Amino acid sequence: MNKIDISEWKDFRIGELLDILNGTGITKKEIYEHPGTLPAIQSGKENNGCIGYIDEEYCKSRNYRISEGMCLTVARSGSSGFVAFQSTKCVVGDSAKILQPKFNANRERLLFLRVLLLVNMSKYAYDDKVTYETYINDTIKLPVLSNGSPDWGYMENYIRKTEEKISNRIDLLGKEIPLHKIDCSKWQAYKIGDLFRVVKGTRLTKANMKQGDINFIGASAANNGVTAKIGNTGNIHPANTITVTYNGSVGEAFYQTQEFWASDDVNVLYPMFNMNPSIALFFLPIIRRVGKQYAFIDKWEKETMEKDEILLPTKDNHPDWAYMEEYMRYIQNKAEKFFAYAEHLSTNKEI
Repeated sequence: MNKIDISEWKDFRIGELLDILNGTGITKKEIYEHPGTLPAIQSGKENNGCIGYIDEEYCKSRNYRISEGMCLTVARSGSSGFVAFQSTKCVVGDSAKILQPKFNANRERLLFLRVLLLVNMSKYAYDDKVTYETYINDTIKLPVLSNGSPDWGYMENYIRKTEEKISNRIDLLGKEIPLHKIDCSKWQAYKIGDLFRVVKGTRLTKANMKQGDINFIGASAANNGVTAKIGNTGNIHPANTITVTYNGSVGEAFYQTQEFWASDDVNVLYPMFNMNPSIALFFLPIIRRVGKQYAFIDKWEKETMEKDEILLPTKDNHPDWAYMEEYMRYIQNKAEKFFAYAEHLSTNKEI
């Protein structure tokens, strides 16, 4: 996609464009006891931060904050600064905030703003959190009309054209490189604690971080969990291990190829078998799937993680490591073809 010329764009304070409204405490117990159709949003990245659906009248009776319609939401803690688009009105928990538009909003305009706001996400580390005072004065650049007001028409047109191109390319990719479903009916359950030694990470505040090139793994769903580079060497974990967040972006699992420091929001899985990158990558989506049941407010404690079970392909009553390696090589091959074909499509002027 061609780069956009933003040389004539203008800075706007977020507070000029959006009202920033604090969320209120919502528990999974409330969602279970008062089910409904109103999305309940917290700070996670998965499923747009939605942790369930609750009864709207119940929320009104509790004076919980409900958006006025479609809006954006921003994670206050956990995945701090992560912005999600909400296509309907929603109620927001205390780990997120509602970004209510002050302008005549529609889907395309909000999606355009969301992308620009996500660029600012790197400013908000987990320890910093998003506060009203900092966020309202943050700025983003927008295309403008000759009178200096936001060019909403340009934004709408850009989103529509982008979605059309992506839709066309996905259709072509799906036809060119099909994948098949795995039959898991004969897989067996294994406790995570029987496969891995689970070690809790160690707290390290930003104030105590030293400059260096060691990866610091935090409660993040992005960048393989790396949230900083440090020089501290007191609690270093080795490569060829898996990190799993038990707080914040709960259940996010990453394979670490270099030594690292894990924060106290992360558990480190030390394999009790001969693990290699292919096998590790096979585990990641399976671990994440189990982690989905733990919302931000619940956490995935070390003791619980050890007892939780995951399904694995099995041969002779043992995990079928050869199958896992072979399958991941197949996936890698498909991925390479996928990206090669996607690159081919990106240079096709007709799309």
